[in-house]
Amino acid sequence: MLGFLRRNRVLLTSALGLLVAAGLAVRTSREPARADGLGRFFLEVMAPLQRSTSAVRGTVTGSVQSMRELFQARDENARLRTALRRATDDLGRLTELELENTRLRGLLDFRETLHGDLLTARVIGRDATGLARTIVIGRG
Repeated sequence: MLGFLRRNRVLLTSALGLLVAAGLAVRTSREPARADGLGRFFLEVMAPLQRSTSAVRGTVTGSVQSMRELFQARDENARLRTALRRATDDLGRLTELELENTRLRGLLDFRETLHGDLLTARVIGRDATGLARTIVIGRG
């Protein structure tokens, strides 16, 4: 019998603890307030431990949430930087297109003031020395 108790002492201790807890639960379930001294003692002993455990859990949960939000903010920051770079490039292109559009509209207005047949050509070369004012156009 003593060998059985030694081999199963953890199981028997756990079972005894469960029986005491169940007995306390049944006994105190009929009473509106904590009237027994043993129950009050356990509550007084466990209350600081429960408060500290809750505080640690809240701190850890808050830290994990803060880290998650930090990583999300870093990813969002990278996405926003990429979007800003694209928008800046688009703005530069649009500005150049607007300037070209203004210049071409001016050329169209100039064309209406001239009489006769007009032929357009692209400038493909200039005088490299700067001594003469000559250009090469892309028409024969």
